[in-house]
Amino acid sequence: MTQRESASPAAAAGSLSRRDGGEAWHRSYEPPGTAADLLAGSERLLAAVGAGGLPALRWYVMPQPALVLGVGQPLDDFDAAACRRAGLPIVRRSSGGTAVLADDGLLNLDIALPAAHRLGHRDVVRAYAWLGTALTRALRRLGWAACVVTPDAARRDTADLRADERPGATALRRTCFGGRSPYEVMVAGRKVVGLCQVRRRAGTLYQVGILLGFDATRLAGLLRGSAAERTAGATRLGCRAGSLHTLLRVQPEPVTRQDSAASGPPTTAQPAAMLRMLGGLAPAHRALAGEIVRSVERAVAETAVDSGSRPE
Repeated sequence: MTQRESASPAAAAGSLSRRDGGEAWHRSYEPPGTAADLLAGSERLLAAVGAGGLPALRWYVMPQPALVLGVGQPLDDFDAAACRRAGLPIVRRSSGGTAVLADDGLLNLDIALPAAHRLGHRDVVRAYAWLGTALTRALRRLGWAACVVTPDAARRDTADLRADERPGATALRRTCFGGRSPYEVMVAGRKVVGLCQVRRRAGTLYQVGILLGFDATRLAGLLRGSAAERTAGATRLGCRAGSLHTLLRVQPEPVTRQDSAASGPPTTAQPAAMLRMLGGLAPAHRALAGEIVRSVERAVAETAVDSGSRPE
């Protein structure tokens, strides 16, 4: 993927294409905004791809906290009055899954693929495989011992949670980072990347949440239920989800010569739009998030190039 930076009132965008003839992608960094406005941008991204646009990556953060529900999640999973007292709007994303507390510790990525794109496998579960693999590669290069959740492990975990009657299980079932789905990313036994997708005639939209910081107590406190259930939920959520800011990094994996050729020369440059986007994160997370953005873009570039020689 090569990069030509350009600016627009909403976001800086660039084209990502390869010297070796690989596919061109579009890339953008949204300025910080409200959850409702940024999620509406996800819809526009998918519509643009469906209208003949390039495959696209879109980064954004939500410094104004909100509770983001999956498209079909019951509203009464959470205490609306508690959300109001906390100053948290409740919004819905167009993809499925369960709730996320969107705040200045969550780095968000949308990836939109046109219909019939070779990375968008017809099987909904297998369609996540390339993305989970790329995200894992990106985090391992930065030193985390990351791994994907296999489909079998995800099925077992879902069955276990459905049968779990212990205190706090409700919090795990109702929140994204309390559960585990195929090809999501784990570090040290804790989920650090959540995935969901939307499929329409226009194409496929993947929505990715990367945990830089996680406040399990705040999220569990929004659940409908007894105080004891919320307390237990906070404890169990804290054991199931992890903050990349605090999880130990070990020896980073080296970039191979083949990978370097696929993704282009390494760069530490940060375009102005990326810096503006990162400014919506908590100050302690900004430098780390910049590393993650660059590493993920590199891994996606490599995957796009590799898939070009092996179409489905």
